[in-house]
Amino acid sequence: MDPEQARRLIADEPTYEWGFGEGRSCSLCGANVPYEGDRDQHTRWHRALAELLGVGWEDLGRRTPSDGALAAAVDGVVNPRGLRRLSRIATAGTPWRAIPDVPLGEHGAATLLFGSPGVVVARSAGDGRVEVRGGVVHVDGHRTTLAEQVRGAVGHVRATLEQGRRTTPRVYGVVVAPGGLVGGDPDPAEVLAADGDGLADRLAKLPEALVFGEADTLYDRARRSTTWPT
Repeated sequence: MDPEQARRLIADEPTYEWGFGEGRSCSLCGANVPYEGDRDQHTRWHRALAELLGVGWEDLGRRTPSDGALAAAVDGVVNPRGLRRLSRIATAGTPWRAIPDVPLGEHGAATLLFGSPGVVVARSAGDGRVEVRGGVVHVDGHRTTLAEQVRGAVGHVRATLEQGRRTTPRVYGVVVAPGGLVGGDPDPAEVLAADGDGLADRLAKLPEALVFGEADTLYDRARRSTTWPT
């Protein structure tokens, strides 16, 4: 192995594949990591080694969100309260996880959510009044290209995360309207629209597409900065 290959290997973040033993296999060192408790600790061990050798990567999941209103809507999905929380406990549903401000090249940045339905690419429409008319998102009465932007971001995320996988992950796009969503027109093509308070309920209606553990595997890959070169 040449030095550059070694550098890339150390700088990468491990993913964890399901095996036949009592745990999951680390993609980098092959260690058997127990199902409960030790995965994050093992990942931190690899990160510390990379940082020690000066070839570390940034954990995007630890970033502070730049858009507070969008972050509040996403928090309602990741940390459900009241009846939503009880419903998830009763059904043993997979918890949602989120990564804010993921850089998607020419498609800008977006928040990514990971759950049993797949991956959701979320972008805020801002504080204005949002309305969907004729498949187009309007903000305060003005026509926007938000739907087209989100569709482009969805394609970028799908192409990135499907690399090295046997199957293509299901990726949705959503325009979030923290200031409120009005009107009764259908969603734009291939894109969902939801107000901030209704985002959790909207995502709860998506069909499950990932088997147990797949959402964590996708999240582990997406949160490392090396997955999204700028």
